[in-house]
Amino acid sequence: MMACEQQTQGALMEQRRAAHALRSVNEVQNTALAQEYARLAKRLPAMVLMNGVGQALAFLLGKSEGKEDTAAWRLCADVAEWLCSAGVYTVGDPAGVMRELTSGSRIQYQHATEEVLALSTWLVRFADAFLPSGGG
Repeated sequence: MMACEQQTQGALMEQRRAAHALRSVNEVQNTALAQEYARLAKRLPAMVLMNGVGQALAFLLGKSEGKEDTAAWRLCADVAEWLCSAGVYTVGDPAGVMRELTSGSRIQYQHATEEVLALSTWLVRFADAFLPSGGG
């Protein structure tokens, strides 16, 4: 279980989201994961809207087959870290976030959905700008 880093209050929430997304994209840039990460990041908002944040993250975990060196795991971990940093959940690892998603309140789930959608906007923009095309 990974404890989350709470950022200082100086930056606006939107700036913090953008910074987290940029850092996440930069970490996979110029790696073998870049193209698949871009493809999954571009699909994330639709997955959340169609199936819910829990199912979207569960899909990423399933796609990773538990391997931390996959694009699906990285994206799920980046989202989990953000949900922790944003104060939605208390742990920043995928398994911990899934536990909290399944045991938290409806309001907490809605907050998680809003945060993932807001973060996705930045992930998609930075993936378009800095990663090779993931083919849709």
